[in-house]
Amino acid sequence: MTNGERTHDGPFLNRNIERRKFLESTAKALGILGFVGASGTTLAVLMNRAETRSGKLIGQPIEGKQKELYFTDPLPDSPLIVVRKEPNLSNDAIVGYTRKGFIVEGQAHYGKPYPGERGLGQIEGSDRDTYGLWIKVNGVPIFKLGRAQEFVPVHGQDGLQVTIDGVFLAGNFAKALTEDDYQTLFRTTKQAMLEQINSK
Repeated sequence: MTNGERTHDGPFLNRNIERRKFLESTAKALGILGFVGASGTTLAVLMNRAETRSGKLIGQPIEGKQKELYFTDPLPDSPLIVVRKEPNLSNDAIVGYTRKGFIVEGQAHYGKPYPGERGLGQIEGSDRDTYGLWIKVNGVPIFKLGRAQEFVPVHGQDGLQVTIDGVFLAGNFAKALTEDDYQTLFRTTKQAMLEQINSK
């Protein structure tokens, strides 16, 4: 993963203002040339769209997505799954790591865009801005990396491995359980389990 993701505050707001000034200037030029008509309408739409791209949905649940169960699932070329306190690629957001195959409760949220081969790092929000799909999870076991880059469980004062609630995994690192998984693991239907999870 890399840093350098688009911010949703100062610099991005400035770009919106600059974009609006550019479009307004273009609209005036077209007016002088006598092409306002349909072109002016199109530019008005573009200006409104530019102003809505604020990243304001970052950290919010994705509409229509309820809590469900996920397997932690790394990319094929690396066993490393990064656990973050916020849905972005900043190193400051990293709270630890986890491994493949844990079952965690989670819900899809909007976050900063990210690169990835599963197509989840660039999605369109309800405000027409571009986001990444992140899963806010509960009960994820935490590891740190040893000197040889091996996974070392993080233990609490009670000697048990630490699990954390309310942290984020990039959508590339989480795989929703299927109906067969619910039947096999819990001997119940997916619908029945999701009703139980979302009634908490």
